[in-house]
Amino acid sequence: MQAEPLVLRGHHVLCVLGFRGYGYSEQFVAGMRAIVNRLRAAPEMMVELAVGRDLVCLSCPHLVGEVCKKRGAESGEDTAAHDRRVLDWLGFRVGQRLAWSAVLDMVRQTVKPEDLPNLCRECEWSPLGACEEGLRSLLNGATVK
Repeated sequence: MQAEPLVLRGHHVLCVLGFRGYGYSEQFVAGMRAIVNRLRAAPEMMVELAVGRDLVCLSCPHLVGEVCKKRGAESGEDTAAHDRRVLDWLGFRVGQRLAWSAVLDMVRQTVKPEDLPNLCRECEWSPLGACEEGLRSLLNGATVK
């Protein structure tokens, strides 16, 4: 019996690469760390790509019901647009299920560090450079740590 896939929203595909222990709260950091560790330990784990709330969001203090309210009423729509932009860039569709390793392969093929300012233009974590560092590591053949 195959386990259910881990649901991962579009922009979180890139966040996993750059996660370095920063977050909105201790609970969020612990939740994100657990997800990142699961993916790193099991690259063949199936993921389902989504727009909207995923497992990462469940520990976020900005989640209200099913919607991100970080920047107010429009925040959920902005975040969903971010998800769609990343999924479109990668050539994936909402609901697609594939191994995490296949997601990483597509990131290697389609995303360059200079693409991140466009892909992640709303992200407050982007200026810290962790995502760029994680992407560069992936592109250089390293396993994402």
